[in-house]
Amino acid sequence: MNWRSKALLQRVFSCVPKGAQLNYLCSRYLTKTLPQPESVTRLDYSFAANYLRYFRQAGEVPIEEAQFYEFGVGWNLTIPLSLYCLGVNRQLTTDIRRLLRPDLIAHSCRTLATMPLDPAPVRRPGRFCPAGNRTDFVSLLRNSFGIQYRAPFDARMTALADKSVDYITATKVLVFIPLKTLQGILKECARILRPQGSMAVLLDYRDNYSYFDASIGVYNFLQYSDRTWESIYNSSLFYQNRLRHSDYKKLFDEVGFEVVVDEPGYDGPIEDARKKLEKIPLAARFKNYEIDDLAAARATYVLRRKA
Repeated sequence: MNWRSKALLQRVFSCVPKGAQLNYLCSRYLTKTLPQPESVTRLDYSFAANYLRYFRQAGEVPIEEAQFYEFGVGWNLTIPLSLYCLGVNRQLTTDIRRLLRPDLIAHSCRTLATMPLDPAPVRRPGRFCPAGNRTDFVSLLRNSFGIQYRAPFDARMTALADKSVDYITATKVLVFIPLKTLQGILKECARILRPQGSMAVLLDYRDNYSYFDASIGVYNFLQYSDRTWESIYNSSLFYQNRLRHSDYKKLFDEVGFEVVVDEPGYDGPIEDARKKLEKIPLAARFKNYEIDDLAAARATYVLRRKA
């Protein structure tokens, strides 16, 4: 699908009633990115396993006893379900919109229940067969998997007590949040995180339109001014803030976090990424960045509250 057509479609969906539902139908039947393939679920499971590896190294509370929190969980809860498989018993999951789809959750459960997993799971999810309204399947999630779901939910104002959460995860969601909102969310995370707790953040710095249109590269969006990007290509249902690796490091410091792990990643050799960037006429906003900062395609951060 041409990325400009995708952007136009997202803008239309953002402006009409039930736009999120239309977006789901488009993803399911037009672009056919849902339900996600087994290969993506396998990656999500590996992300969840890495979170726990970091937490065991940096945190003090046993995983089985800890209170987890993840915001921006999307449609299918693959990360929380993977954490359940790996022994996590208490999770609060939230989203700005009520996006959960019982059919996609059921698909995630079936995939995690049957495919080979590495590391070996502590347990696997049983069948997820919700019958009735949304309240029913939200209760089923809590009773079956220890996953509490709240939406719509403002992650800037959780109403949770100070220092009440042991571990926080954010999976590829920060890049879809406007900077001002993101500052509020991260300040709230710092407030509710226990001093001995940790927050793990997985970031995807790529132009997400490149997943739909193979003709553009992962750095495509770096050539557009903020004015052009915001007025033509960005939308509330598919927002990309275009922050780079150093921007997040600075942001984490400003809101009260200390960086424990800082692992940028690249798509292949970094020399290849540099060559791709050299062919792009960078917008003025990005011309003062170090080339390797712009080249990062993904990153993992592990954070803890400053003393």
